[in-house]
Amino acid sequence: MVAPADFEEEEEEKPAFSSWLRDEDAALFEEDEERNKKQAKRNSRIRGLLKGRRDVIASEGSPEALGEVETEIFQKAEQKSQDSSALPPWFVARDEPTAVSLRLHEELLDFAAFVRPTAAENLAREKWVAAIESAAKSLWETAEVHIFGSYSTGLNLPCADVDLAITNVTGLRMSTAMKQLAETLLGRGELSKVEIVQSAKVPVMKIEQRSTGLHADIVVNRGDGLDTSRFTREQMEIFPALSPLVLFLKYFLTQRGLQETFTGGMGSYLLVCVVLSFLQLHPSNRQPQKLSVTTLGNLLLDFFRYYGQEFRYGTFGISVLKGGSLFDREARDWKALTRSGQPTLCMESPIEPTVDIGARVFKIGVVRAAFNHAYHVLAGMLLLKEPPTGSLLCPHLIRRDHDVVARRYQLLKLQPAPLLGPVGRPDSDDEEGPAKRQKTSMEELEFVDALAELGAQLADEDAGEGGSETEGEQEQEGDVQDAAEVGAEDPMADVVDFLAAARAVGLEEGLMEDGEGEEGAPAEGPLEISMAGEAEDEETLESLLAEQQLLQQQLELLEAGEAAETTEGEAAPDAEEFMAF
Repeated sequence: MVAPADFEEEEEEKPAFSSWLRDEDAALFEEDEERNKKQAKRNSRIRGLLKGRRDVIASEGSPEALGEVETEIFQKAEQKSQDSSALPPWFVARDEPTAVSLRLHEELLDFAAFVRPTAAENLAREKWVAAIESAAKSLWETAEVHIFGSYSTGLNLPCADVDLAITNVTGLRMSTAMKQLAETLLGRGELSKVEIVQSAKVPVMKIEQRSTGLHADIVVNRGDGLDTSRFTREQMEIFPALSPLVLFLKYFLTQRGLQETFTGGMGSYLLVCVVLSFLQLHPSNRQPQKLSVTTLGNLLLDFFRYYGQEFRYGTFGISVLKGGSLFDREARDWKALTRSGQPTLCMESPIEPTVDIGARVFKIGVVRAAFNHAYHVLAGMLLLKEPPTGSLLCPHLIRRDHDVVARRYQLLKLQPAPLLGPVGRPDSDDEEGPAKRQKTSMEELEFVDALAELGAQLADEDAGEGGSETEGEQEQEGDVQDAAEVGAEDPMADVVDFLAAARAVGLEEGLMEDGEGEEGAPAEGPLEISMAGEAEDEETLESLLAEQQLLQQQLELLEAGEAAETTEGEAAPDAEEFMAF
């Protein structure tokens, strides 16, 4: 039996654990021990916070509503984002790691989590889709509503719209089906804005929900987007880095105005293919050893260098099929050029390999310059011995004052009620040929202006003759009664009605001509309905001309009556002022 004192002496005589370690290993061991102590403190603090949260919930009895909880969180985060001296709202301060590439890796993940929709936003979007589906089913029993685009893949920014395809709609033109659906949703009080763009390659209806302000793009009997979304989801499972890189690059291009294809930028689907090709050809995809040490920060730096400096746009085309490859674009005769004569980005569509989906990016030079600048910014930070404190993304690569970030917590708000005009265009549910727009002639508009002047003069005359009831007024009332007995109508009522209809037609045509650009931009107003390319009904134009002729006859009769009153001593306006047109 060894006494306790003897045991302590033997323990003191035992060699230290670090005595048989090399100096380098001993230093690493001490660093690990210190790191473990820090992590233990953080774990203890987190456990305390979780316990405090559980105690608060237990004391409150029932859990709070999801919307109330998120509103409180949003308000606190919004106050933080409004402080100009504060860090960006996605930034999370960490003691570790200290390496720039690892810090960049963590911040890219934090940014992706920040821009992804919350539970409340997902629920609102699901209800929005359900409302559209209910309206479509009420019109067409066999209709099917499918979600596609960035919302279906989870690669959407907070302000992105919902892309929907309604299939199995038979017997109607696309535009007619869209107008019926818009009318149904308006009748249910769901919409605050509607725009039907028929001049696009694929006709699309753009709508905004009144209760939340969420947008939706709807196409009819087109399933192309479903295949692209399916392909994107499959590639996201193969390449986990695809999602955070695409989300960051979408915002990177958005704040520079380079995110829309029709304005010459790089659209969402094209960006996915560009990032996918980069990941397929990157050495980390072919060498497992490099994959284990490659971070998102390394990938982002290599991406900017590859497409900003190394890739030869005029020589190679990109294919993401069969593991990814490059091909000679001249061999396929894909020679699309930008407006300045530079070669565009050549990207083979994974769904239709005969289509070059990059040919329309005529601002590829600006995109390439942005990538090149970002590469130099990141490379400069990686070369610093002491990396900058705070965020590495903001303001070096992206800003926090853009609407996507600044208004991140101002979504899902009630929109103004739609303002519906009294005069609309006649719709037809029958199949028709290509639509041709007809414009109101200058003669018709001049006729309308002349009628307006005539109406103003007559109104002034009536006001001057007002007062007590005179014999002339009694005779006028008797004439009106006689006219009513024989079925005649008041000529001035026809003037007012015709003015309203003619001016509505003229304003509607002017709205389309002035409000629509090449991209079909909507006009201003709470409700913006622009039927781009919709033909004016020929019968409506003929009836308009017939009404003009009838009105001219009525005006001549009215003028003759005024001349007869002049012979009785009443002053009559000059006929030339009436018939100036």
